[in-house]
Amino acid sequence: MILLKLPILQRVFACVLGLTISLSAVEAAPVKIVSEGVSSACVVVSKDSPEFTRRGAEELVHYISEISGVRLPILNEPDETREGPIIWVGAHPALAKRHPGLDSSMTTPEETLIQTVDDDVILLGRDIVGVDGAQLEAGTYLAVSSFIEEQLGVRWLWPGELGTDIPKAQTIRVEPLSIRYTPQVRLRSLRYTNYERSYRELSSGSKERLSQFIEDPLQWARHSDREARRWLNFHRTDAPSVGSKANCLAGSLANYRNRHAFSDWYKKYGVVHPEWFALQPDGTRTPYPKPTHVKMCVSNPGVAAQWVRNAKEFFEKNPNASTFEAAENDYGWQGYCVCENCVAMDNKDAELLEQDLRWSGVKKSSYALTDRYVKFWNSLARELKKEFPNREVNVASYAYHVTRPAPSLPLEKNIIPTFIGIERRFYHRNNREHTLEQRKMWDQWWEAADRRAVLVWRPNILYKNMGLPYIFTKRHSENMRYVADRGLAGISFGGGGCYWAVQGPQLYLNVKLAWNPNADADAILADWYKRGFGPAAPFIAEYYQLFEDLYARLAEQYKDQGYSVYTDPPRLFREIRSDSHLATGRLGAEGVVRNRHIEDAAKELLRKANDAVAEEGEAYRKRVLFVETGFRFIEANLDSIEAMNDFTAAPSDETRKRAEDAANRRDALLGENAHGFAINYVDFLRELEASRRYLGPPEGVAPKSESDSEKQAVIQDLEA
Repeated sequence: MILLKLPILQRVFACVLGLTISLSAVEAAPVKIVSEGVSSACVVVSKDSPEFTRRGAEELVHYISEISGVRLPILNEPDETREGPIIWVGAHPALAKRHPGLDSSMTTPEETLIQTVDDDVILLGRDIVGVDGAQLEAGTYLAVSSFIEEQLGVRWLWPGELGTDIPKAQTIRVEPLSIRYTPQVRLRSLRYTNYERSYRELSSGSKERLSQFIEDPLQWARHSDREARRWLNFHRTDAPSVGSKANCLAGSLANYRNRHAFSDWYKKYGVVHPEWFALQPDGTRTPYPKPTHVKMCVSNPGVAAQWVRNAKEFFEKNPNASTFEAAENDYGWQGYCVCENCVAMDNKDAELLEQDLRWSGVKKSSYALTDRYVKFWNSLARELKKEFPNREVNVASYAYHVTRPAPSLPLEKNIIPTFIGIERRFYHRNNREHTLEQRKMWDQWWEAADRRAVLVWRPNILYKNMGLPYIFTKRHSENMRYVADRGLAGISFGGGGCYWAVQGPQLYLNVKLAWNPNADADAILADWYKRGFGPAAPFIAEYYQLFEDLYARLAEQYKDQGYSVYTDPPRLFREIRSDSHLATGRLGAEGVVRNRHIEDAAKELLRKANDAVAEEGEAYRKRVLFVETGFRFIEANLDSIEAMNDFTAAPSDETRKRAEDAANRRDALLGENAHGFAINYVDFLRELEASRRYLGPPEGVAPKSESDSEKQAVIQDLEA
């Protein structure tokens, strides 16, 4: 008999997640769901249950079947003549009758309950459905997913069949337990579903390129997004909403819209109300740097009045919505209003900004503009409350660029700020000194919010990673715990493609800490390695640690160097093939001695991992090969980056040919592995278009027949 040893598993994984298990004071027998491949148990779910409750019941039956080979029936009503355990999924009128002493109240957002009573298992959660029928909270589904993972022992290591690890057992039993949990993080929005969006943004040439490997790229992209979203849902998180539809697995703040507010204002109001827009130093109100990134004259009462009208219309059309955005546009250091009234709203004693402000032909240092904007947001918040006195409506704002330093005045209670900082994928923002500075800013925003749990953290840690091995699990877990203790209400990761074979442990840890920021990160990762790779776990763990150590070193090494989001990731990661000599220029080519010590060590660890699973099950062997595919992509990407650096430094037929060959090898590898989740082909094509001159192929930089003068112009352009 194969026995699934759940008593130990429950306690071990509860420690991993930082949960508390309360066992009944009276010793009770375990609930036997399946005994020696036979079961009389059933699943009961009300026919009136919301969508995700019904989906949870189906997932539960599926995984019990995968574990034991026994498929339990799903009933809408308990059969009084049927003997055997009942697994109750969601609220049901018959539940109180069968177990009158059960406390089934759900008073906090997304609260979950996993409990055994006599011979039954109860899986409950707070399920909220909006007036329009949309599900806003899916607590029961959260409870079911937790049960499948923590009590049944299933692991979702990465999306797809290969990443799903299911134990096999002829007997499934659940020891007496009662677990109540309410997630602290009420917005768990991770941008792991970018396939269709990236595909639609591709040029026709890139779409044609993709179609050489994938028969129907659009359908493939949609399928990949569904699989990624399903994976996120299993981990009790979700991606950003699609259109106006909220994703209830993203948390009870899923309707929180934390985006830029004024991108279309100049197009809509610029002709009729030019006075609403930022006054420039030249006396005009022409948008700088461009209309879609215009800044507002926030001292003009017309701006606030129009915002309130827009917000009112939005909330009336969207009965489930809880926030409306008021944050300025991107290009965050440019084009701010210099009119007398806006400047009068500023705190002249605020700290100096880390970058100069810029206008057309003008550049100067400045104090933070946070007080200006908090006064504006506070006025909006007060008017919004007057319009909707009996409804929770909030102003969404950004602590970002000129408003990242905290204000000197308190926030209105219905403002939810998103802090964009502390941890970003940019090297020079991840050294210890900068992290401490950003944490201090977070603390000050928390104080401005009266120490309430209303802060959303957007660390942008996946943004434009280009499939390079960004691993920083220790830094991330430390920062998660820090902000969790100081007002964290939500986490919204900035966009970026997911390369699970390259960044697997980081992507996994992100979702686990979003569900519980106080969980034991080391235990989570140890479990991921062991369940994913068996006897190869130590070698795979050491393999990823190579890149984590590199990341930590680069963060300190480049802390004083300027940074470009589009160009520096590939340039800096060429350090994998370099000594520790600091790059002195943007291309980072001066004085660098090429070597491959990190790659050599990685290859040796992967060889040991393959040897360790040579006689093991097929799943372990395939997963090691999955990681190896990621490493092959890292090598191919670095080959191309290195060849492009050489070509741009000294254009010639020889360096062009080498760059072309390297890009072609990388493209072939992407195509061969397009159908899995190891590497994200469509995301890479999008980044390639945005950064062609740095990622190759060389025809994106210069024509094949360039003259000597044209070659020199290319080099000068790149250096600029």
